[in-house]
Amino acid sequence: MSEQAQKKSFQEIVKQRVEDGKAKILSFEDEAKKFAKSILEKGKASQEEGKKRLDELSAKVLGAVDKVSKMKEADILKHATAFRKELETKLGGRLEKLFESLGLPSKEEVQKLSERLESLSKRVGELAERLRSYGRKGRK
Repeated sequence: MSEQAQKKSFQEIVKQRVEDGKAKILSFEDEAKKFAKSILEKGKASQEEGKKRLDELSAKVLGAVDKVSKMKEADILKHATAFRKELETKLGGRLEKLFESLGLPSKEEVQKLSERLESLSKRVGELAERLRSYGRKGRK
């Protein structure tokens, strides 16, 4: 092969490689555009979904505030009391189980022990008074 033919062949190879490179770059650019477009669409959808949920929550909160503002004071107190009782019932059972598992006495058990202690203290006081009165009689 002549030197000129080799140069032409080399130039054709380089030209072909450059064209292949351009095609790959264009393909990559096209894929990147598609990817960016899908990300933007997903972002818009997420943003729209977030806005929708925020609007729904705002509407619920405003509805609740409006409902409470229209209620009479007695009704509010009644609802609050009912909620408190419900909460105490739900938590009470759990607290009793926790205290029981820790070996702690219940409120009722403490109350009974307190009453028993008070009764015993009173009885000890009475017995002490009797001893004092017997002691006085014995000295006379």
